[in-house]
Amino acid sequence: VNYFAGRRDGALWCYLSLARAMTGSVGEAVDAGRKAIKYSPESSRAYAFYAAVCALVAAGAGDLMMATAYIQEALESARRSRECEIEGSFQRLESLLARGRLLTILSDSEEEQAQGRADLEELISITTPRDDSNMGDLLRGTQALLRINAAFYLGMSCEEAGDQKRAHELFSEVVALDPLSAFGKVAYERLDTSSKPS
Repeated sequence: VNYFAGRRDGALWCYLSLARAMTGSVGEAVDAGRKAIKYSPESSRAYAFYAAVCALVAAGAGDLMMATAYIQEALESARRSRECEIEGSFQRLESLLARGRLLTILSDSEEEQAQGRADLEELISITTPRDDSNMGDLLRGTQALLRINAAFYLGMSCEEAGDQKRAHELFSEVVALDPLSAFGKVAYERLDTSSKPS
């Protein structure tokens, strides 16, 4: 982390915060996330990534009060992300995925869950392959990876909300795009379960 000391690049701190959270360095993850917001206070991505970090920290917390506090901080940061301007096309996709996933999983509010689904639907719409796609320098593999993530989490949320038709469409796409991944296997199980008579 010393290499990053003094750096004022909000995007750099965004990615470092997620990396630290995924490797279990909770304190460093939270600190990096807060620096991302400090150096990019109007960045939708900075707030969305910090929300994701708080959710990861909450998931690993051994203390219920600490977990609850971080979940609340995650939701607040996701709400703040919605109020900020989105910087560019790739940052927009990252923000939509991080925020949509978090709201559909963590929020108890039906309105916020619907907002999360709308974020994920928007990401899917943007990443729909077409000849006139204006995705800039975004690699096709990256585009597909973002789409698979969005389709999986949106499918889970639609299923929970009772929209079985849309959930089936989304899970089918996940299986078609990436059948051997963890997402693909779970999606296949969901499709198999939903096709069986109750």
